Amino acid sequence: VLPTSLAGFDEPCLLDIKMGTRTWTTKASAEKAAAQAKKCALQTGPLGLRVVGGRLRRPGAAADAPMEPVGYQNKRPVEDEAQLAQLLRDFLGNEQLRASAIAQVMRIQAWWAAQSRFAIYASSLFVAYDFRAPQECRVRMIDFANVEQITCKSEDLSGFGKGLETLLRNISGGGA
Repeated sequence: VLPTSLAGFDEPCLLDIKMGTRTWTTKASAEKAAAQAKKCALQTGPLGLRVVGGRLRRPGAAADAPMEPVGYQNKRPVEDEAQLAQLLRDFLGNEQLRASAIAQVMRIQAWWAAQSRFAIYASSLFVAYDFRAPQECRVRMIDFANVEQITCKSEDLSGFGKGLETLLRNISGGGA
């Protein structure tokens, strides 16, 4: 999926955004649930998402400046909604990118709202565009290692929908 998501890009800017308020399934051991809950307490729970990693060139940076690593894995976590809003403003630096990202996240949100067969825990949205041609943003769901079959939406404890709402609000400029 990742090579396809980046196909044709000369200089990809990307974000890996872990979705949901919790990353463990209902079948996880008490130990795993406790460890994951502690890990999620700062961002994933309150925001419904966590920026795991990524790279971008901030507005005003020289075209030949190195990409800036961002996210939890790069020891540059996004710790609150204000930081998320700023990161998304910088990452999606023009109206075409924002509109493209909004349309794709809304498509995922519509699918998510309509489906009631699966709860997907610890999945990510992979968001990417080409710095050299910043007109199209690609948004893909990745990482389906923790999926549970459910019989109704109320059984879904993932918080994936909350993450989508937070992401859309902040891409649209309505965040902190």
